[in-house]
Amino acid sequence: MLCLTEFVDGNEITDVKHECLAIYVKFKSLKGWITFFERYLSLEIQKAFDPLQEEIRRQKGFEQVELEVIVYEKDFLQGVNDIGKYNIFS
Repeated sequence: MLCLTEFVDGNEITDVKHECLAIYVKFKSLKGWITFFERYLSLEIQKAFDPLQEEIRRQKGFEQVELEVIVYEKDFLQGVNDIGKYNIFS
């Protein structure tokens, strides 16, 4: 489990900006793509960030921070496009 206090190694968090952390996934099969989106739609991926969100909320001034996992339409469509480049029946 990721612990924010370990991550910052005792340093002080001075600001949190409404910006994003982008994680890009390259799907090598249709099965992998479907599994990812099933996990996304069931909120399983969102829930994986709950421990990090709770750790951030422990910091003074950040009690209302909410982390949100979003797949934008353009990225969803890019994933669909990329599937055609691989053996989709793996």
